Amino acid sequence: MADEENEEEVAAAAAAKKKKMIIGGLLAAAAVYRFVLSGGDPPPDALAAVDEPAEVEVAEGEIVQIPEMTLNLADKDELHFARIGLAVVLLEGEDVTIATTKMPLVQDVVVDVIGDMTFEELRAPGAKDNLREIISERSREAFDGETVSRILFTSFVMQ
Repeated sequence: MADEENEEEVAAAAAAKKKKMIIGGLLAAAAVYRFVLSGGDPPPDALAAVDEPAEVEVAEGEIVQIPEMTLNLADKDELHFARIGLAVVLLEGEDVTIATTKMPLVQDVVVDVIGDMTFEELRAPGAKDNLREIISERSREAFDGETVSRILFTSFVMQ
Protein backbone atom coordinates (compact mmCIF):
# COMPACT_ATOMS: atom_id res chain seq x y z
CA MET A 1 0.00 0.00 0.00
CA ALA A 2 2.85 2.34 0.74
CA ASP A 3 4.25 1.61 -2.65
CA GLU A 4 0.94 2.57 -4.31
CA GLU A 5 0.81 5.90 -2.43
CA ASN A 6 4.43 6.58 -3.34
CA GLU A 7 3.72 5.84 -7.01
CA GLU A 8 0.70 8.20 -6.96
CA GLU A 9 2.82 10.97 -5.45
CA VAL A 10 5.53 10.44 -8.07
CA ALA A 11 2.89 10.47 -10.85
CA ALA A 12 1.32 13.68 -9.45
CA ALA A 13 4.73 15.34 -9.21
CA ALA A 14 5.54 14.31 -12.79
CA ALA A 15 2.21 15.72 -14.02
CA ALA A 16 2.81 19.02 -12.20
CA LYS A 17 6.31 19.21 -13.64
CA LYS A 18 4.91 18.52 -17.13
CA LYS A 19 2.32 21.32 -16.74
CA LYS A 20 5.03 23.75 -15.64
CA MET A 21 7.17 22.81 -18.65
CA ILE A 22 4.25 23.33 -21.06
CA ILE A 23 3.40 26.71 -19.53
CA GLY A 24 7.08 27.72 -19.60
CA GLY A 25 7.33 26.66 -23.24
CA LEU A 26 4.26 28.70 -24.17
CA LEU A 27 5.63 31.77 -22.39
CA ALA A 28 8.98 31.36 -24.14
CA ALA A 29 7.27 30.98 -27.53
CA ALA A 30 5.20 34.13 -26.89
CA ALA A 31 8.32 36.07 -25.93
CA VAL A 32 10.16 34.88 -29.07
CA TYR A 33 7.21 35.88 -31.23
CA ARG A 34 6.84 39.29 -29.60
CA PHE A 35 10.47 40.32 -29.80
CA VAL A 36 11.83 38.41 -32.78
CA LEU A 37 9.16 37.35 -35.24
CA SER A 38 6.79 40.30 -34.98
CA GLY A 39 9.63 42.78 -35.25
CA GLY A 40 8.52 44.65 -32.13
CA ASP A 41 7.35 48.23 -32.33
CA PRO A 42 8.76 50.11 -35.32
CA PRO A 43 10.92 53.09 -34.47
CA PRO A 44 9.07 56.43 -34.75
CA ASP A 45 11.12 57.51 -37.78
CA ALA A 46 10.12 54.36 -39.65
CA LEU A 47 6.46 55.37 -39.49
CA ALA A 48 7.19 58.65 -41.23
CA ALA A 49 8.91 56.80 -44.07
CA VAL A 50 5.92 54.50 -44.65
CA ASP A 51 3.50 57.26 -45.65
CA GLU A 52 1.31 56.82 -48.68
CA PRO A 53 3.16 56.76 -51.99
CA ALA A 54 3.50 60.13 -53.66
CA GLU A 55 1.12 60.66 -56.53
CA VAL A 56 2.72 61.01 -59.91
CA GLU A 57 1.89 64.42 -61.24
CA VAL A 58 0.58 64.32 -64.78
CA ALA A 59 0.95 67.35 -67.01
CA GLU A 60 -2.54 68.38 -68.02
CA GLY A 61 -3.48 70.06 -71.25
CA GLU A 62 -6.64 71.53 -72.66
CA ILE A 63 -10.18 70.91 -71.46
CA VAL A 64 -12.93 69.64 -73.75
CA GLN A 65 -16.54 70.35 -72.77
CA ILE A 66 -19.12 67.59 -73.24
CA PRO A 67 -22.78 68.59 -73.63
CA GLU A 68 -25.04 67.97 -70.63
CA MET A 69 -26.57 64.53 -70.43
CA THR A 70 -29.88 63.54 -68.84
CA LEU A 71 -29.85 59.93 -67.65
CA ASN A 72 -32.29 57.55 -65.98
CA LEU A 73 -31.10 56.19 -62.66
CA ALA A 74 -31.39 52.51 -61.68
CA ASP A 75 -34.14 53.00 -59.09
CA LYS A 76 -36.88 50.39 -59.41
CA ASP A 77 -39.58 51.91 -57.19
CA GLU A 78 -39.47 55.51 -58.42
CA LEU A 79 -38.35 57.25 -61.56
CA HIS A 80 -35.24 59.37 -60.95
CA PHE A 81 -33.00 61.28 -63.33
CA ALA A 82 -29.54 62.80 -63.23
CA ARG A 83 -28.53 65.72 -65.40
CA ILE A 84 -24.78 65.87 -65.65
CA GLY A 85 -22.42 68.23 -67.39
CA LEU A 86 -18.86 67.03 -67.96
CA ALA A 87 -15.54 68.28 -69.16
CA VAL A 88 -12.54 66.13 -70.04
CA VAL A 89 -9.07 67.29 -69.08
CA LEU A 90 -6.67 66.07 -71.73
CA LEU A 91 -3.06 65.13 -71.21
CA GLU A 92 -0.59 67.81 -72.21
CA GLY A 93 0.15 67.81 -75.93
CA GLU A 94 -2.97 65.91 -76.99
CA ASP A 95 -4.71 67.19 -80.10
CA VAL A 96 -8.07 68.71 -79.12
CA THR A 97 -9.58 68.13 -82.57
CA ILE A 98 -8.87 64.40 -82.51
CA ALA A 99 -9.87 64.07 -78.86
CA THR A 100 -13.18 65.85 -79.50
CA THR A 101 -14.12 63.30 -82.16
CA LYS A 102 -13.66 60.54 -79.57
CA MET A 103 -15.75 62.10 -76.77
CA PRO A 104 -18.64 59.68 -77.39
CA LEU A 105 -16.39 57.10 -75.68
CA VAL A 106 -16.56 59.18 -72.50
CA GLN A 107 -20.30 59.66 -72.88
CA ASP A 108 -20.71 55.88 -73.18
CA VAL A 109 -18.75 55.40 -69.95
CA VAL A 110 -20.95 57.96 -68.18
CA VAL A 111 -24.15 56.27 -69.39
CA ASP A 112 -22.90 52.86 -68.21
CA VAL A 113 -21.68 54.00 -64.81
CA ILE A 114 -24.48 56.38 -63.82
CA GLY A 115 -27.21 54.24 -65.35
CA ASP A 116 -26.30 51.48 -62.87
CA MET A 117 -26.56 53.77 -59.81
CA THR A 118 -29.57 54.68 -57.72
CA PHE A 119 -30.65 58.07 -56.42
CA GLU A 120 -29.61 57.12 -52.86
CA GLU A 121 -26.18 55.92 -53.98
CA LEU A 122 -25.53 59.24 -55.69
CA ARG A 123 -26.74 61.18 -52.62
CA ALA A 124 -24.37 59.39 -50.25
CA PRO A 125 -21.49 61.43 -48.77
CA GLY A 126 -18.47 61.32 -51.06
CA ALA A 127 -20.44 59.70 -53.89
CA LYS A 128 -19.65 62.41 -56.44
CA ASP A 129 -15.92 62.21 -55.71
CA ASN A 130 -15.99 58.43 -56.06
CA LEU A 131 -18.06 58.72 -59.22
CA ARG A 132 -15.61 61.23 -60.69
CA GLU A 133 -12.74 58.81 -60.01
CA ILE A 134 -14.58 55.85 -61.53
CA ILE A 135 -15.56 57.76 -64.66
CA SER A 136 -12.03 59.16 -65.00
CA GLU A 137 -10.47 55.70 -64.71
CA ARG A 138 -12.91 54.06 -67.13
CA SER A 139 -12.47 56.94 -69.59
CA ARG A 140 -8.69 56.51 -69.51
CA GLU A 141 -9.24 52.80 -70.20
CA ALA A 142 -11.55 53.65 -73.13
CA PHE A 143 -8.72 55.75 -74.57
CA ASP A 144 -6.16 52.98 -73.87
CA GLY A 145 -4.50 55.03 -71.13
CA GLU A 146 -3.80 57.90 -73.47
CA THR A 147 -5.41 61.29 -74.10
CA VAL A 148 -7.56 61.61 -70.93
CA SER A 149 -6.11 62.90 -67.65
CA ARG A 150 -9.33 63.21 -65.65
CA ILE A 151 -13.01 64.12 -65.75
CA LEU A 152 -14.63 67.21 -64.24
CA PHE A 153 -18.28 67.70 -63.36
CA THR A 154 -19.49 71.07 -64.63
CA SER A 155 -23.03 70.44 -63.37
CA PHE A 156 -24.73 67.69 -61.40
CA VAL A 157 -28.47 67.76 -60.75
CA MET A 158 -30.66 64.87 -59.63
CA GLN A 159 -34.42 64.60 -59.48
